[in-house]
Amino acid sequence: MIHVRLVSPVWSTDHSEVRFIPRAEFKIDGRHVVIEGDAHYIDLSLPIIEPESRRRLLFHDDPETWARNLPLAYRSGDVVAELVEAPVPAGV
Repeated sequence: MIHVRLVSPVWSTDHSEVRFIPRAEFKIDGRHVVIEGDAHYIDLSLPIIEPESRRRLLFHDDPETWARNLPLAYRSGDVVAELVEAPVPAGV
């Protein structure tokens, strides 16, 4: 199972620091997906580049590998993907 959290960094003038506001979370187990929070932050049609193979990967191709690589795809700074739980795949 892969557990991903999407957060937005927000500058807190009260504390002079960046705080991360949770936007959405999702868990993928095989092809089963459970989404919590604001689902519009999660775009299952987003293509990513899988670094090891350098191939374009879509959610429906391999949901767990797709989710595992989301932190590489969310780089704008508006929304950041964090792996909460991502066991090492078998054979690695």
